[in-house]
Amino acid sequence: MPPTGVNAKVKDPEYCNWLKVGLALYYLKDGLGSFIQDEVDAMHQSLLQKLYNASTVPAQLCSICNAKDVKQNRNTYIWKFNSRCPISLCDTWLTELLALCTNPTSSKLYCENCDVTAWPKSPWECAKFYMPRGQTVHNTGPAQSDSQALLTLMANCKHFHSKLSPGGIQLTHTVSVIRNTVMHSVNMTVSDNDRTSIITDIIKLLEDPCHLKSLDERKKAVAEINKINTDSLEVFFNTDIELEMMALRACAEGCRQELGVQRVETEKTVESLKEEIQDLQKKIKDKVGDIDTKCQKMGAKVNKLTSGLKNVKGQVRTQSAMVKKTDKLLKRKALPGLCQQKKKVRKLEKEVKLIQERDSQASAATASQVSLLNVESEAGLTLHKYFPIQQVSSASQDGNIHLSQKYFKN
Repeated sequence: MPPTGVNAKVKDPEYCNWLKVGLALYYLKDGLGSFIQDEVDAMHQSLLQKLYNASTVPAQLCSICNAKDVKQNRNTYIWKFNSRCPISLCDTWLTELLALCTNPTSSKLYCENCDVTAWPKSPWECAKFYMPRGQTVHNTGPAQSDSQALLTLMANCKHFHSKLSPGGIQLTHTVSVIRNTVMHSVNMTVSDNDRTSIITDIIKLLEDPCHLKSLDERKKAVAEINKINTDSLEVFFNTDIELEMMALRACAEGCRQELGVQRVETEKTVESLKEEIQDLQKKIKDKVGDIDTKCQKMGAKVNKLTSGLKNVKGQVRTQSAMVKKTDKLLKRKALPGLCQQKKKVRKLEKEVKLIQERDSQASAATASQVSLLNVESEAGLTLHKYFPIQQVSSASQDGNIHLSQKYFKN
């Protein structure tokens, strides 16, 4: 009779492959542990020399700053403390740790893993800055870290890139993706080909030629992984109660981790919302203040204009009264006088016209007399030419010339 239920699952070859990959990742962590601890210590020592030899930071430690105060700007993507460190210590360390990050503007940097005030004295608190979320107070070194935390540290921190070959750096990313895929497998199964490929990549990483190949821990881990890969794997359960207890413990641990992640995510979301609310409140307060100031200025202008308008209206009323008064005075006094003056002017105009007419007549008469005199003169000259002078009588007073009758009888 073929096995059923739990017995069928534990005897499934692909489930056994899944377990083998999980064990290989476990031994990977053991093989990397001492190497990572040594390099984290070296990185921390290098930072201490850089900062303290140059007197960049003070000798005392900070006890005020909190990892929750480290936020990423939504516009510039720069990570910084909301409030500056009172002794300019924690901000300086944050700047240096970001400088060692392969992607300092990534949103997947979890400062809440760290006790930021311990950065100057604890190398591992610096290392946790580059790890995935959830590596808090319980994680005090490589032994308390899972393989994913160590792989992420090596991938995100530039210090380790100088300790691995280019292929080794790429393998940290590859194995990290493999780990996530395998651990989140719904059916907890891995094919034979995938198992061989995954374990080969894990061993290649442990045998990186730069620094890892000579480590004893690395050699032991590779031996264990090769043994797991070649040996058959059998799983036995003594009793149903033990099986149930193991399942319950596994579920409880999974729930605990999931709740921990959700709690951290919730806290981060709440903090982000608090910041947004504070920003909005500040903006609203500033806007309201600006509006109040503008309203006050506009109110002052309106009051000034209203006062000016009242003054203008008063002046208009005064001017109107003066105009009316002037009109009355003109009607009473000035208009009669003007009428009399107009009559006098008309009378004078008539007199001037008469004088002009008389002058014109006098001028015409004068011109006529002048013409007659000219004629008389011409006539006299002619008569003198043809007649003896004594025969010409002088002109009478009316201007006519009288000749002797004897010359004009015929």
